[in-house]
Amino acid sequence: MKIVKVEAFPVDLRYKPGEEFLVSYGVIDTMQNAVIRLTTDDGLVGYGELMPLPLDSRVDRLEDIKKIAPVVIGQDPYEIREIYSRIDEQLSPERDSHELLMKGAIDFALHDLMAKAAGIPVYKLLGGSYDDGVPMHFSISIRSPEEMGEDTAARVAEGYQTIEVKLGRFLGELELETEIQRIKAIREAAGPDVIIVADPNIGWTVEEAIEVLPAMEEFDVYVEQPVAGLEALAQVKAAINSPIIADESAATTQVIADLIRSDAADLINLKILRTGGLHEAGQMLDMCEAAGIGYRHDNVIQSRLASTMMIHFSTTYNRGLPDCGGTQFTRTIEDVVPDDQGVYIENGWAKLRDPDAAGMGASPRPELLRDPIVLASS
Repeated sequence: MKIVKVEAFPVDLRYKPGEEFLVSYGVIDTMQNAVIRLTTDDGLVGYGELMPLPLDSRVDRLEDIKKIAPVVIGQDPYEIREIYSRIDEQLSPERDSHELLMKGAIDFALHDLMAKAAGIPVYKLLGGSYDDGVPMHFSISIRSPEEMGEDTAARVAEGYQTIEVKLGRFLGELELETEIQRIKAIREAAGPDVIIVADPNIGWTVEEAIEVLPAMEEFDVYVEQPVAGLEALAQVKAAINSPIIADESAATTQVIADLIRSDAADLINLKILRTGGLHEAGQMLDMCEAAGIGYRHDNVIQSRLASTMMIHFSTTYNRGLPDCGGTQFTRTIEDVVPDDQGVYIENGWAKLRDPDAAGMGASPRPELLRDPIVLASS
């Protein structure tokens, strides 16, 4: 079995009115992603998903991935270490996030292919099992404290037991007292038992973080990457009592090694696509478990296709916080995957429509696959 073609299919998914995602770096109202398809010489296909960075740079990222795609042509999908070695040779020494996202899209498609060829679900390929799904978190956009509290109450009523709260500068403005009031409103709306993760998306300085976070400790929150860089994160961790989660500073195995050595965080937030895919993500969590570092699973701006693959991974690595990202697809009008396939959300839990399906159990809607962009072929 050899890979003979790599193709891309741009997809545009609009967010529902009122469901736009407001974070410290702007407003997200459309996913401008691409489905990636690998085809083998015996007709098997595997699917991945590319999220471009910046989010509006899909045209440029599809040109970039054309530099990577040719190295998988002629390769056996199971020879994954050789494929990754070839891909890594095409990346910059820094392995920027936009490059890792391209690698992650191919990685997802490779795992879909391998599991289909073996006739098993991806989670079994990874050495995992599937019981009754994965508990999910829901992210609350930056708004007024009152609006965020109302949104939280609604999501908890839907069954979500972990709430991620977006904080930080919005449209250039930051009021630390308002940040505290947001967390207060959300804790009051959620009740005492719901896990709350405060996420400023590196929207504060070290001084601001050290000023505001002690006032949030009474609300029993985890704090995700308030500042940029491991050195700054370590300074904040040393000054506060709340558990610190590394996110933007937790993208590769090399960075995880640095994080462990510097004691910069209590946990990491693993965005699987951003690490370069399932293979490297598994290595990262193995390192965390060995070092006693906690973890949580999270999504990038991705459709139900990529979120389905996330559930296969998250049911395999399940010793972290009882929450997983991947709910962005619930905000969009359009859907990439047919209703009878892939992941769905029930009472705050992500479940697979067919847990026994070979591969990830989800394929794009046929109408989305009519106009391929050939990235590489034999």
